[in-house]
Amino acid sequence: MEVADLAAHLPAESATKRALGGGWLLDEQLAALVADRLQVLIWQKTGDGQKGKNVPKPIPRPGFEDDSKGTIRGSRMSVREAERWAKRRRAAQERRAAVVPAADGLVEYTTRAGAVKRVTPAQAAAYERRRQ
Repeated sequence: MEVADLAAHLPAESATKRALGGGWLLDEQLAALVADRLQVLIWQKTGDGQKGKNVPKPIPRPGFEDDSKGTIRGSRMSVREAERWAKRRRAAQERRAAVVPAADGLVEYTTRAGAVKRVTPAQAAAYERRRQ
């Protein structure tokens, strides 16, 4: 019990406490976090930051290796553009759900102009991909 009590109350700088806690003290973790955020803030003001390129890597922390290899790309859009995009997506999903082949294997497809055509399901899917 006495050894457990001593181990529980070791100073944060001790080798045992560092080994059990991942190697960094809280102050060091917070300093690394501040440095990472500052680095991102500075990067956002650069040309690369405006384009979303060359994102700065955070300071490596003990026990947390970076396994990520992929990147996520996107583009900016206004709220109105996002609403129009979502509306088009929902409409396309509803049309796909409503497509039921007739006995001859053709489906009814409504064009942008409002005309109704009888096409194969593959053609309807191709038209929908072009529409988006």
